[in-house]
Amino acid sequence: MKAGPLLKKRSLAFMFDLILVKVLHVSLFTTYMLFIDSFLPQLSAKAQMLFLEHVVLVDSLSFVFILFGHFFFWYEVCKGQTPGKFLFGLKSNPLDKTRQWGTRESLLKTLGDLSGVLSFFTLFLVNFIRQDGKGISDLLSQTEVTEVHSHSGSNIIRLGHTQDEEDSTPFYPPLALVTKTGKSEDEEGGKKAA
Repeated sequence: MKAGPLLKKRSLAFMFDLILVKVLHVSLFTTYMLFIDSFLPQLSAKAQMLFLEHVVLVDSLSFVFILFGHFFFWYEVCKGQTPGKFLFGLKSNPLDKTRQWGTRESLLKTLGDLSGVLSFFTLFLVNFIRQDGKGISDLLSQTEVTEVHSHSGSNIIRLGHTQDEEDSTPFYPPLALVTKTGKSEDEEGGKKAA
């Protein structure tokens, strides 16, 4: 696939992940501020000022930790995918086809993504400058982003499975289809056949 359409999908997937990170960050920081608001009146004025002086630092550090945790967790658990990559049918894979996705790739890919965000997105320009569309995180972790082959039109990738295993395993929906009578289609078909 050309870098252009893949780069667009990568950008959208990354933005989706950033939205998830920001929602979690705002939720946690709001909880922290509510705690501070209810706890501060019990402290002395000097202690209150100490807490309030460091609010921006706590906010910034919590965002960085949540961002790092989000990407590292999903890269590690889903072997190269984040919720955004899953949604857009993308997956990161090691360039060396003899290697499987591991903690090294998760850590380096996360550090590359983190450096892109902390540089106010200027390091992501590398993706648009290079012909192959690879960015700092790809170069650092020696990975590439590819499209995932889907089963029955869905981007289902089971945790801990390689792409080869996925290609040879058929996809079965987890729930049986139920008719209006409350019986499954198999039960309905059995009655009609009898």
